[in-house]
Amino acid sequence: MNTGTIVLIAIAIFLLTPLSRIVLAAIFGHSIGEAALKRQPDTIHLRTAEPAKFRHPGRVQALASEYEQRGFESAGSFTIPEMPGVHLQLLVHTDDCMLATIYDHPVAGVFHDVVNRYADGSAWTYTTARETGLKHRDNVRMTNLPGAEPASLVDTARRERPQAGLRACTIANAVADFEQAYAEYMAWMKNRGISTGEVVAVARRKVA
Repeated sequence: MNTGTIVLIAIAIFLLTPLSRIVLAAIFGHSIGEAALKRQPDTIHLRTAEPAKFRHPGRVQALASEYEQRGFESAGSFTIPEMPGVHLQLLVHTDDCMLATIYDHPVAGVFHDVVNRYADGSAWTYTTARETGLKHRDNVRMTNLPGAEPASLVDTARRERPQAGLRACTIANAVADFEQAYAEYMAWMKNRGISTGEVVAVARRKVA
């Protein structure tokens, strides 16, 4: 979240009409991207929430249980005031330095990811979210595996990620790390902007 995953979905659903969004994206791509970014908060703050208030509490709990069977521990359930309707469950694997996030999104539904962060600021993320068409920072590797179960994401991450330089991941720092990662990502996005090509790519993903 991958923390950026929420932002990418919010930007993707900003284009509201079906086939015409590709044409509109090609013509007004720069303005659309600029407007979409302005709608995103610079920072977010996680607030504790009862899992029972999620839209899909059963599915979220089932996924959390699968992560716990893989050695993860719950770091809490949260809502994001700056993004009404978005709920998430954080879990950490201290020994493996992994953060798992289960999202319950009002439009995208339930998806989840495993994030591996490094001391140099880089990150390797494995997520069940679909690709959005937006680019990522050069030091961020994003692998989209729609439909994958927790065991598959965790095993793939363990097998593929670099082992040196991993940052510690604990229950105590999970929330702060999540909020910081979002702020850093959004600062990068707003400084870089969204190209017309990316807006068109997002529109095509929505039509597909």
